[in-house]
Amino acid sequence: MSSPGLTISDSATGPDTIVLRDGDGESLLCIAPGTGANYRVVAQDAMVCSRLIADVLRSPHSELLPRSGGLLSNLSVLENVVLPAVYHRRVARTKLAERVYRDFDACGIARAEAEELCSRAVSGLTLFERRLAALVRALVMRPALLVMERVFEGLAAPDIQRVARFPDYYHRTVPAGCVIMFDLAGMTCPELSMAAEVEA
Repeated sequence: MSSPGLTISDSATGPDTIVLRDGDGESLLCIAPGTGANYRVVAQDAMVCSRLIADVLRSPHSELLPRSGGLLSNLSVLENVVLPAVYHRRVARTKLAERVYRDFDACGIARAEAEELCSRAVSGLTLFERRLAALVRALVMRPALLVMERVFEGLAAPDIQRVARFPDYYHRTVPAGCVIMFDLAGMTCPELSMAAEVEA
């Protein structure tokens, strides 16, 4: 599967290697799922950022953690978290609740706190809580590639530091998985350990 901005190859770069390209077709980044690496792409504007994210999401190995959280307001947090897994039948229903709470635990959220959060309406969540719920929703799916879209945007400094731990939380559940973070130029971003960082 390919687009002008993306190639998924079985070439010398390795099976299922994702080659992210700029608007001129030049290679920006090669991502090899299964290596456990973290990558960061800094886009010059929102349109470029959105295009590159859409390109990466063509890979069947990927899940998105959107900056908006992508949660449905008419559902509870728990319903939002399990919806993709139920819809795509990726997790047996009998094991789903336990996986959700295990994944919250991987994010440093104890069972009682997770149950309270899961019972809440989306409208009552803070921006950080929306992104946390979206992270757990992605973790439940066990993606080989987690795409994080502008996740520091709009957050206060303490929450930025909490979100900076999201790649670690992901690696606790998918140790060999890869993270690709997309940010805009000039955005506040804490220091993160990356295998590669490129500008687009």
